[in-house]
Amino acid sequence: MFAKRRFASLLALALAAVMLTSCADEAPTAPPAPPALAPDPSLLGDLLGGVTGTVGNLANSLGLVSCDVRTTHTGSAEIGPLGGVVWVGPHRLFVPPYALAEKVRITAVAPKGSYVQIKFEPEGLQFRRPTLLTMSYSECSLLSPFRLKIVYVNDRLEILEVLPTLTSVLTRTANAPVDHFSRYMLAD
Repeated sequence: MFAKRRFASLLALALAAVMLTSCADEAPTAPPAPPALAPDPSLLGDLLGGVTGTVGNLANSLGLVSCDVRTTHTGSAEIGPLGGVVWVGPHRLFVPPYALAEKVRITAVAPKGSYVQIKFEPEGLQFRRPTLLTMSYSECSLLSPFRLKIVYVNDRLEILEVLPTLTSVLTRTANAPVDHFSRYMLAD
């Protein structure tokens, strides 16, 4: 009985759709296309210069996020071709399968202080596939975590590279792909 009612309802809907479309007097016409304009070649240079200038100035406009990190965390794991996870207190590094050709002892320190930072070793280790670095910002007071970025810094804490970062307000973490080891910090 239920199947017959369902079939009748579907048939009624299909008939209504056919009737509505057949009642239209004419097919709608698209508005005329605007005339094609030739781009001014001098504007292209300005546009590209602005885009590259914006990307280049992003590191200069960011500042390291001031936080109250009260505990030094350390972590270590032997990771091989099958991948694995290195936990460093509330932070973690996920190494996917085949990112490393052989087993490597990975160590990390997230020191206490005024900034969230993690230093990985062996320094300079390169991955064949991007790994995922997750850094907690739970000890930071931020107005908007959506502008938060994970950055690669040198020993003088100068920003060398801004990583594409996704934040999670639920877990209070920032996540970014990394392809080599060094020191990473949070910037805004």
